[in-house]
Amino acid sequence: MLDTGAEANAIELYCNACVTADFGFCLEAPNAIVRPPSSLHPEFTMFIRPHHQSRQARRFFHMLGRLTLALALALGTFACEEGDFDDGPGGGTETDTVGGSQDSTAGGGDTTAGGGDTTTGGTDAGTTDGKAAWTIFVYGHADHNLSPSLVRDMVEMNKAVFGDHIRMIVMADWDASADTGTGENYATGTEWYRVLGSDKDLIPYETTAEQNLDDPKVLRASIAKAFKANPAKHYGLILWDHGGAWNGGFGHDGADGGKSGEAGQGIGINDLVTAIGGGLADAGISGTRPLDFLSFDTCLMAGAEVAVPFRDIAKVFIANAEIDYGDGWDYTAVLNYLDKNPGVSAIEFAKAEVAAWDKHHLAAGLDDKLIRSHVALDMSKTDAFLTAVKGFATLFATSKSVDMLGVGLGTVMSLPVYSAVVGDPTEPSRLRDLGQFLDQAWAVGGDDALATEADKARKALAAMIIDTSVGTLRQAQKGVHVQIGLANELVAEEMTAYGKKADAWNKVSGWKGLLDTIVAANDNKAPTLSASAEVPAAPTENNPPKVSFSVADKDVAIVDGTLLMTDPNQANLVYVFGSLGMGPIDPGTYTFGWDMGIAGIRDASDEFLPITLLPWLVVGTKSGEFDAALLAFSGQISDPATGEKMACTFIFDGNSETVSKVAIGQGSNASVMTLAALRKAAPKATVTPTLMTVNATTGQTGLKAASKGSLIPASGAFKLDVIDAPSGNYTVMIKVTDVFGNAGYANAAITLPDVD
Repeated sequence: MLDTGAEANAIELYCNACVTADFGFCLEAPNAIVRPPSSLHPEFTMFIRPHHQSRQARRFFHMLGRLTLALALALGTFACEEGDFDDGPGGGTETDTVGGSQDSTAGGGDTTAGGGDTTTGGTDAGTTDGKAAWTIFVYGHADHNLSPSLVRDMVEMNKAVFGDHIRMIVMADWDASADTGTGENYATGTEWYRVLGSDKDLIPYETTAEQNLDDPKVLRASIAKAFKANPAKHYGLILWDHGGAWNGGFGHDGADGGKSGEAGQGIGINDLVTAIGGGLADAGISGTRPLDFLSFDTCLMAGAEVAVPFRDIAKVFIANAEIDYGDGWDYTAVLNYLDKNPGVSAIEFAKAEVAAWDKHHLAAGLDDKLIRSHVALDMSKTDAFLTAVKGFATLFATSKSVDMLGVGLGTVMSLPVYSAVVGDPTEPSRLRDLGQFLDQAWAVGGDDALATEADKARKALAAMIIDTSVGTLRQAQKGVHVQIGLANELVAEEMTAYGKKADAWNKVSGWKGLLDTIVAANDNKAPTLSASAEVPAAPTENNPPKVSFSVADKDVAIVDGTLLMTDPNQANLVYVFGSLGMGPIDPGTYTFGWDMGIAGIRDASDEFLPITLLPWLVVGTKSGEFDAALLAFSGQISDPATGEKMACTFIFDGNSETVSKVAIGQGSNASVMTLAALRKAAPKATVTPTLMTVNATTGQTGLKAASKGSLIPASGAFKLDVIDAPSGNYTVMIKVTDVFGNAGYANAAITLPDVD
C-alpha cells in the first residue's frame, strides 16, 4: 500500500518539481479504446453522492467537468516584478516621448522628465488666476524598476485633452542608475511637472536634490507644496509605485540604484495616514474628507486594513486588491472625462474611473482578463461597515458556542489567487476576498446568530462599494481583501506583525481577535477517514469501479481525490495521473464512480501521450462551490536551433478540448504565450509532456518524459483526449482537509482486469 504521507507531500511538490532528462518512458496501452471528442472528459469527474442530508450551502460538484471559463488567446509576459508583494503600475520597458516637437523625451535631454541636469525653469505651475476645478497630484515614486512605467503613464496623461481648469501635477523620482533607452540615464533628484495635455510639451518647472520618497516627511511636504500652489475646488491624490497591502505598505525607494544612499523600505499604513493628513492641513485644505479621491496606482492596496484608516481623509478610495499587471490607470480616458465633466461628484468620478480602468485592462493580457481586481469605495459608508464587521468579529471571538465551521468554511471557500500570476500560481496569500468570505460565513448555516452578523457585514460592505472591475475568475469576489487564512497558515510571526502594522484597522474592527480565535481553536488533529473500492467483474463506463469513503470529524471542509497507477514492472514506481475532483464536504459516507479514463494529449502525429492533470488555479464560486478554473500539466520544450531545454507548463480551461497556451519557465519569470506564437518563434522546437512519478517507499518525486518530443501542430494547439485505462493496479488517494488546514488521507485500491 502506498504511503499516504509521502504521497501527499509529493503531490504538494508537483508544481515545483524539476523536469528530468529521462526520455525513455512511454505508457503502453495496446488495448486502449479511444473515446471520441463528443464524450471527452478532460479530467476524471468525481461523482460525490452523500448518504445523508448535507447543509444547503455545501453543494457538491463535478469539479473539472463543469467549468465555465472560456480563455481568450493571449501572448506576452505576465510576471510580478519583485515578489509577492511588489509590483506596480506600468509594465513596459520602452521609453516613450513625452511632449510635442521639442526634445522632451522623458528620461533624456535638457528639458526632460527624469533626464539630464534639469534646471528650474518653464512656466511655474503655481501661477494661477484663481481656483481650478480640479487639482490632481501624482506622487511619482519611480526610483526603481518602474521608471519606464511612469514615463508611459505620463505619456497617457499628456495625450488627454483638458483645459486649465484641470491642474495635473506630477512629482517624479527616477532611478538614475538606469538607462532610459536613449543612451542616457534617468536624472537624479526630484522633478516637478505640469502636464498640459493635448500632446503639448510637459512643463518641468522645478528640480530638487535627490530625496527618499519613502520618508513620510517628504510625502507630507510634497502634498502640501502641490496643493498649496494649485488651489482648486476638488482635489485628487494618486500614490504611484509598488504596493504591498498591510504588510508591505507603499513605496520602496531604490536610491538611484544605491548610488545616492540606502534603499528605503516603503511607508507603512499608519505613517501614510499621518503624512497625507498633515500635508492637506499644511496646504490649508480641511473639512469633511477633504480629498475628493485618494488612489493607489499600485498593487494590493484595496484591503480593508489599508482603506479604513483613510476614512476621514478622502470621499472616495480607489485601489487594486490584486497585482496590477501593468497598465494601471487609463489616464487619457479619465482626464478626458474630467475635462468634459468638471463639476462631477466624487462618486460619479469614481464610477467613470473604474469603467475606464476596466476597459483598459480587458485588452491588456491574460492575467488582467482572468484575475484583475479594482475597486472604488464610498468612504462615507465606512462607519456603518465597521460597526457591522465589529459585531461579526466580536461575536465570533467571544461566543463560547460559535460554530467554527461558519468562519472556517468561509475561509476555505474564499480561495485566493491574490498576489499570483497565471503563469505562476505560487503559495496562496492570506489576503482573501472579504466579501466572498462574509457571503460564505452567512450561507454555511449551523449558527444563526453568527450568520445574522455576517449578513449585516456583507451588506454594509456592498453599500460601500461604488463599482468594481473583476476578472473572469473573480466573479464571486467583491474586490476588497482582508487578512485571513486557515489556522495552520496564520503563523505567530505574521500575526504579531499584523497586530502592529494593521493596528488602525484592528482597533476599530476587532479583526485580529477573530484571527486569534481561529488560531487558538485549532485542534491540530487530522481528520480520520477510511476508503474502499468496489470493482465489477467486467467494469464499463456505465458500470464503473466505485470508491467509498467515510469521515466522522465535525470540522471537515474539503475533499479531493487523486488517481495513481503502479508500474507493472516496478512495484515501487507510481504514476500520478492527477485529480479526480474536489469539493466542500460534511462528515458522512460518500460514494463516487471512476470512469476509468486516463487523460493525455494527441501530438502532431496523433500519438497519445499521458499527462498528470492537476488543478492550476482553484477559486470559490458565487454558488458556494469550487471551480478548478484552470488546469495544467507539465512538460519540456527543446529547441534544436539553440540547444535550449526549458521547463514549461501547459495551461487550459476544462471546457476546452485543446491546449493552446504554455507557461515557460518557473517562478516570477514565467511567461504565458500561445503555442502558435511559440511555433512561429521556434518552428523546429519540440514539446514533451511529462508524467509525475513517486517512489512508493521513499516518497521521492520525479517527472517522466514521453519517449519522444512532438512538434507543435500547425493548428497551434494539442488535442486533449481520454483513453480507457489499461489493466493494472490503481489507487485512488482521498484527502480530507478540515477548517484549520489539517489533512487526513486514505487509499482505495482498484485492480482493472485485462480487456479482451
